[in-house]
Parts: sequence; C-alpha cells; structure tokens
Amino acid sequence: IVPTYDIDLMWHTHMAFPGEYQKDSLRLAGRVVAHDDSVNDRSEGSRLTTCSEQTRKVWMELYGTPWARPGGMWRGDPPSWYLGDRDITADLLGAVRAIPTANAA
Repeated sequence: IVPTYDIDLMWHTHMAFPGEYQKDSLRLAGRVVAHDDSVNDRSEGSRLTTCSEQTRKVWMELYGTPWARPGGMWRGDPPSWYLGDRDITADLLGAVRAIPTANAA
C-alpha cells in the first residue's frame, strides 16, 4: 500500500507516539505496521510505481473514489532553500525535550 502525502503525514504523526501507534496497530492490523520511507524510485516499472498503481485500483474498488487527491501527491523534491542548513534531528529532539512530563516537579 502506498499512501498519499496527506495520509503519510498522518501516519508519521501517529508513529511519533510509539506506544499509541503500537497499540492501535495491534488492534487494527494484528501486528505493528512497518513504514518504509526508503522506497523512492518513481521510474516506470519501479516498486513504488507498481505498488502505487495497485493501491489506486484497490482504493477505487473499496471506496469508489479516486486515490489521488489534489495537493496530496508527490510534486518533486523540495527546493534547496526549504530545509537549508537546519539540523532536523536537533530540532525534533529539542521539541521532544521541551514537552513536560508527568514526573516534572
């Protein structure tokens, strides 16, 4: 299954809460659902292209509506200025450390 980008955003957001993600995955799928962001080859016949087409067909059969959504599809790599020299890992760690915990006094 290949998610659209809006669904992928929600998927990543859910995975940011690993306890809830594990619990929900087990409840809904009977296992923790893996998420592989390493599949990026969009050339004809590639795994991503083939799986996207299969997802498109299954989605239409199940929901009777197109899988592709305006604004929800890949539009190319972001421009070089989008992330700049930012260290995203440091940004995320800083945000996580700033979250108050139940043990904080």
